[in-house]
Amino acid sequence: MSRGPTGNSHRLAVIGAHRRGRALSGLVHRPEDGFHLVAACAATLENLGDYRERYGPRFEVTTCYPDLLSRDDIDTVMICTPDHLHVGHAEAAL
Repeated sequence: MSRGPTGNSHRLAVIGAHRRGRALSGLVHRPEDGFHLVAACAATLENLGDYRERYGPRFEVTTCYPDLLSRDDIDTVMICTPDHLHVGHAEAAL
């Protein structure tokens, strides 16, 4: 995994990987700066579409956000689900 200019690497995941999550994923995945999107969660596998093609074969896709949150190698989780779901996902991520 490449490191940014400061020598650090930051691993990111997204919950709500359809539409808004897909757009934001493309903005935050910056390997040259040490920011690596490593996992995504969506309501259906169909919503996860081409994530593995875009981010590599080891990229994790899941429909179970607790599984994603149980990983100890993720530094930041972006919550891009519909607004009424944010509180539950944020509380689980803390």
